[in-house]
Amino acid sequence: MLLDDLKDTESIVLRTFQTTTASTVQWNESPIPKIMNRLWGCEAKCMFCYEPCKNTDRDHISLGFPHQCIQHRPKGIRGFSWYRTDKLVVDFCNYSVSTDSKYKWNKDDEREEWKYYKDYKKFHPDWDILPSSDVSRYWMWVVCKYQQEFAKMYGVKLPDIPVNWWTITKEQAIESISITS
Repeated sequence: MLLDDLKDTESIVLRTFQTTTASTVQWNESPIPKIMNRLWGCEAKCMFCYEPCKNTDRDHISLGFPHQCIQHRPKGIRGFSWYRTDKLVVDFCNYSVSTDSKYKWNKDDEREEWKYYKDYKKFHPDWDILPSSDVSRYWMWVVCKYQQEFAKMYGVKLPDIPVNWWTITKEQAIESISITS
């Protein structure tokens, strides 16, 4: 009797899924936010370049793990421009924190003081930006390809892009962010 009931249930389940496709599945609520929260829990972004924090645990700060990024972006992608020239900045955060470069959030505000990138921890203690000259080929390619759009979007001048950035192909850029590379 139990086996007969199981066979009936199996038939019903099989019939249901024979006619179900990816486009006919109906969710009570979208699973995407839950999946993203699980895969990419922390919503913090680097204060300089807006690269997302790599930690998947939303409570990582309280557990003693600071915000960190897999790779930083050129700060111009967020709209940073040089004070005197108003050209888009192509320096990466992880490079800037190893130099004597300074920044201020509103370069037109005479009252705001300039801060050293290397002193970022004083103002952002929950962040770790490891000093490095390592840069992402992907973001180098993005800056070259979309420099006009960034400059227009932020109302600044075109950046001074290092000559070697122009040699990076789209394929090399994509390969540089590939999980298998």
